[in-house]
Amino acid sequence: MIFPSYPNAPKGDDSYQASGTFVTLNVITIPSDLKDAQLKQNIRVYGSANKIPDDQKAKDINQILSIVTGKYAMSMTTNTEKDITFNDHPAHLIEAVDLAVSFATIAILLDDNTVGLIDVNISYNPPIGGVAASGRAWDIINSITVT
Repeated sequence: MIFPSYPNAPKGDDSYQASGTFVTLNVITIPSDLKDAQLKQNIRVYGSANKIPDDQKAKDINQILSIVTGKYAMSMTTNTEKDITFNDHPAHLIEAVDLAVSFATIAILLDDNTVGLIDVNISYNPPIGGVAASGRAWDIINSITVT
């Protein structure tokens, strides 16, 4: 599939394009056994569920989000992974950028039991004499609103 480059396609360059641009959206239910395992471990450490500190609860959420995003097993010029807040929701972002490709995956906590996953893959393919792309997969993710 061929799509116009996003978001910074040069004006008037008919041959500028990105090929293989994909955006995948998924909604995932957090497995109850994963949440149960975290809770049991926290009870062993803190003594009871109501004694689990907020920072540990945040770490547990970040761990779940990290598991959902997976890992890019490739060497890229820029490869970042971080916990962020996205549209007021806890999220985990992995972004990998190189001269010819841009990937980004973000897992967003939608509620106590559900994670939204957005995966964007841009493979730049300017024709001979075309202009190199300047947009990133993050630009597409950042244009999405989660409510």
